[in-house]
Amino acid sequence: MVRVLIASMLALSLTACSRLQFVSDGKITIHPMKRNTDTQRIEVEGRRIFYLWGLIPQEYSVNLDGELEQFVGNNVSGVRIEHYQTVSDIVATVASLGFYFPRSYRIIVNRGSWSGGK
Repeated sequence: MVRVLIASMLALSLTACSRLQFVSDGKITIHPMKRNTDTQRIEVEGRRIFYLWGLIPQEYSVNLDGELEQFVGNNVSGVRIEHYQTVSDIVATVASLGFYFPRSYRIIVNRGSWSGGK
């Protein structure tokens, strides 16, 4: 019975309704493709908390400019976003029977010496 409950909770954690939306307000110029002049790779990790199997809130907006402004200048390229659950995220979800539903993300960008010198 315990195995069935754990398997059910694991399945729910993988199929929940949470949604992370990544937006920009235009403060940082974001080029989708990597430029040859970009030599430095920046990674920013974050986490958002959802509740009730990801139903509350149904969507979180993550502002790329707000997440990146302290690490880059005003110009980045080669943006890649990874949205995932860590092992500890899954364990926390299963242990709370889905009431606590953390989601992790990683924003990876490139910048060169022209990007503001930060």
